[in-house]
Amino acid sequence: MTENNRRPTNAHARPDGLPERIQHYINGQFVDSAGGATFDVIDPVTNEPYIKAAAGQKEDIDDAVATAQLAFQEGPWPKCCRGSAPVC
Repeated sequence: MTENNRRPTNAHARPDGLPERIQHYINGQFVDSAGGATFDVIDPVTNEPYIKAAAGQKEDIDDAVATAQLAFQEGPWPKCCRGSAPVC
């Protein structure tokens, strides 16, 4: 790569349309981690953090699994014929 082909280091910016922070999506809602823990998401170009994301803990996983099980047991999924899942 020649000097003329290099992209300036400041050319990379935070993408438009990102939320203020990344949350979990559990039971049809965006939620923070149960304990409020977060971690930095690192931009691979600049190696700098550009957004915070919810850091899932055991309680978050348990909530997501319980919600998925309930959706399978009481939602449309068990009534579907094999290979014909409802359109979401």
